Amino acid sequence: MDRVEDDCVSGYTPVFDTVFDGTLCGRWPTLPVWLTILPMADKNGHIDMTYQAIAARSGWPLELLKQAIAELMAPDPESRTAECEGRRLELLDPANRQWGWRVINHVQYRNKARKAAYDTDRTASGADAERKRHSVRHPDKSRRVPTRPDVTRPQTQTQTQTQTQIQALRARVFHGERNRNRIFTLASLASRTFTQRLRARTGSLARRMLAT
Repeated sequence: MDRVEDDCVSGYTPVFDTVFDGTLCGRWPTLPVWLTILPMADKNGHIDMTYQAIAARSGWPLELLKQAIAELMAPDPESRTAECEGRRLELLDPANRQWGWRVINHVQYRNKARKAAYDTDRTASGADAERKRHSVRHPDKSRRVPTRPDVTRPQTQTQTQTQTQIQALRARVFHGERNRNRIFTLASLASRTFTQRLRARTGSLARRMLAT
């Protein structure tokens, strides 16, 4: 399992602590069974297992397991999510078998976990603070925080690479200017030395001619 944040346990279907504050609160055995089977879902939100397999893996008595799953498949008019009348599970193949379920809100759970991970990364890297400073300076330019950080990260990586290349180019230009200045200084010194020597030799020759 990947840990997304302190109040979220993430398998393929994350479990947030808001589950304890919703309409399942205090419902036995529905809430504990719900928390048991959510981590069993695959990446598509499918729990493709029989009652007996779930009971064997979790230790739940078969009758309590069936009772809880029946309640999770039933409508819940007070649920936060109106999709499928508040149901939490539905059969994968109701025409042929009475076992194997799909977690109805699987996509919403995954998007919420991605956003939590995205926000955590931005806060840790300081990017969130920069975003807030930008929003204060430019209140009319709202910036949408995506729920798919895996889509936005290549752009961020490209920007970082571009900044690195610019800094490297600046360093090369700086060192190039320093080297050019050094060459110019050496050339000036060489020219000055040559001129001094030429004057000394010319003066010496003139003195010899006058002496003769």
